[in-house]
Amino acid sequence: MEFLKPPTDSLYKFLALSGLILFLVSITWPPWLLNKLVLSQYEVERDQQILKAEVNHFSLESLQFGLSVEVFSGRHSESKDENGRTSTPDFSLWQTSP
Repeated sequence: MEFLKPPTDSLYKFLALSGLILFLVSITWPPWLLNKLVLSQYEVERDQQILKAEVNHFSLESLQFGLSVEVFSGRHSESKDENGRTSTPDFSLWQTSP
């Protein structure tokens, strides 16, 4: 039963240990990379949602600012809808408290 004895030659020991290390690394490294990739994907999705919310917020602010400029400069005229009724925008909802 000589095949059950551990290798005595240094080259065989090196190859056996290298193979064992390579096997352990090939089992642990891909799941670790997958976990890292999934976490970075979650982070990117979170940042994307935050940026979309900021864009919506700033577009509303710019719209409010544009309407305020029109009202204060006197260039805003009453508009008529399809029935001929005049309507003015309700700016009371856009007022912010100090």
